[in-house]
Amino acid sequence: MALNDALFFKAVIAIYILLISKPPTLDEISSHIKRKSSKSAPGPDGIPYIVFKKCPSVRKHLINIYGKIWSRKQIPECFGKPMFVLIPKKDRVTDPKDTRPIALTNTISKIFFSVLQTRMTRFMLSNKYFRPNHQKGFLPGISGCLEHNTLLSESLKDARKSERQITVCWIDLENAFGSIQHELMLFALRWYNFPPLVSDMIASYYSKLKFSIITKEGPSKSLSYNVGLFQGCCLSPIVFNIVINILVDKLISNEKKWGYRFKFNNKYTESILAFADDLAILTRHPKHCQVLLDEVDKFCEWTDGLRTKPSKCHCLCLGRRNTRYTSYDPGLSIGGQCVSTVTENAPFKFLGRKIDNIGRTPSLEGIVDSFLNDLNKVDSQQISNVKKAWIYDNYLTSRLNWLFPRL
Repeated sequence: MALNDALFFKAVIAIYILLISKPPTLDEISSHIKRKSSKSAPGPDGIPYIVFKKCPSVRKHLINIYGKIWSRKQIPECFGKPMFVLIPKKDRVTDPKDTRPIALTNTISKIFFSVLQTRMTRFMLSNKYFRPNHQKGFLPGISGCLEHNTLLSESLKDARKSERQITVCWIDLENAFGSIQHELMLFALRWYNFPPLVSDMIASYYSKLKFSIITKEGPSKSLSYNVGLFQGCCLSPIVFNIVINILVDKLISNEKKWGYRFKFNNKYTESILAFADDLAILTRHPKHCQVLLDEVDKFCEWTDGLRTKPSKCHCLCLGRRNTRYTSYDPGLSIGGQCVSTVTENAPFKFLGRKIDNIGRTPSLEGIVDSFLNDLNKVDSQQISNVKKAWIYDNYLTSRLNWLFPRL
């Protein structure tokens, strides 16, 4: 039976390799062009998306161009020459760190890499290399921030209510996208059985990738990307996920049902909650959490580029100390340094949601209480049912928009 399963798995991979190896089709290209915003600024060639939207006949030329790229496995140099515009974060800027770089790339390259990105994502999901229960970053149809925060919030709530042991550690990777070695990127593609066609095209792209910065005096000289992923490319998020998935796989193989166990159904949670480079480890006991933190250290050392930032890592541990159930310092460490605990005056923010020192989500629980109180005030007043329904609907909509701004 095991042999048959292995043969079936190889057959499935072979099918998806065949599908991903075919040149882009007109339907794929048209679908991605429809989703692009007509207001997006064009790249150095000055061609906006509106040209491809309003002139369907032009798309046929894209098929010919993309087909040649596919057959030659070489990315044109014009695809890898972005221009950066520095947008000030405040009124007076004296340091480049006070600016936000916006990359302007040619629309013809963005359409091409959008097609490739969709195929690579489908390849990873269809072959079950990505585990959406653990990694939720940049995956289609998944509200990753909401789902991870809900699981985390409910786990901490259940632990407080039943006075069970629970440990959470949030890991910060320093300059994660900018620290990926290109050899590591290509290794990850081979590791997950991508056909050589894909890795060859991406290797060609990064070998020619050079950027300039637009200044008052004109464009700066071209600079090469010797390390790191180009964050102005739609291909980078999926490539980063593929690289970091090696770490997720390693952590999952070591978790051994170490997640928190709910009292009401006795089921384990996932131990690893990832949204791209935002990582959280959720276990029952601190010793299990420390084992997984050690694996993170080993992975970072192996990559020869990625590294944790202990000063930005935090942990929260709830349990019984003597006769009292409280939060305490579990003594966790990462990168050779102690992980600081979440304090009452400095709640920790994970995926846009704050968590305090006893595991509450103030923004979530506070808004629910406020919402219920306001509804009670409405009920106590003499208001028609129609007006009351309108108030409920508009109030709830505004509150949800405030509560989940990143969705």
